Amino acid sequence: PTGRVDESVATEATLFGVWDDGEGTVWAVGGIVESNLGEIWRRQDGAWTQVAADLDGMMFKVWDEWFVGVSKSFRLVDDAFEEIETDMRMVTVRGRGAEDVWVVGGASSSQIAKWSAGTWTDQDTTYLGHPLNGIWTAPDETVWVAGNSGTMAYLDGSRWVIPYWPITYQHFHSVWAHDSDIWFLGGNILDAGENFGSIGVYSENDAPLTWSDCPE
Repeated sequence: PTGRVDESVATEATLFGVWDDGEGTVWAVGGIVESNLGEIWRRQDGAWTQVAADLDGMMFKVWDEWFVGVSKSFRLVDDAFEEIETDMRMVTVRGRGAEDVWVVGGASSSQIAKWSAGTWTDQDTTYLGHPLNGIWTAPDETVWVAGNSGTMAYLDGSRWVIPYWPITYQHFHSVWAHDSDIWFLGGNILDAGENFGSIGVYSENDAPLTWSDCPE
């Protein structure tokens, strides 16, 4: 199919993250900001079902059966949610394998944790500073992070490298690799008033970018 299809579900929560496992199941997570209660939804056989509600903490993102949020993280084990204790505000999760999973977040400063050997371990965030919102990696790939005030960086060995001085002081909310380029997406959506988007690209290709509207 082409174009967009309405996939609304019966909830008052804001859904912040979605993940398609490529095998027929789609997950969506979110929560109610005012009460800080989280929800998890699953789509199978063309229908959405709420599988967790009133969690004590909003959920922000899901990746490969990992679910993270405000002082909450879960992983799906034998179709049951196993809670992993944490005091971190986890915003986005991504991994290079089952025992090489990364999460970023933070409330007033940057926080990064790595899952390995059955536990979350805090990682050094020297030079990053601001809270982080996005992370991207894949098997055998570099770890990239994105965050507030134009933060963009990648992991080189054990230290974080910032490829540019800030190209914008607007917040980046996600980062993604496409071909050989790294894309950072965000804007001023946390501000009151008229909102706009910001896009940053880390690329060795000097060709100008071209844009087109998404299909309706």
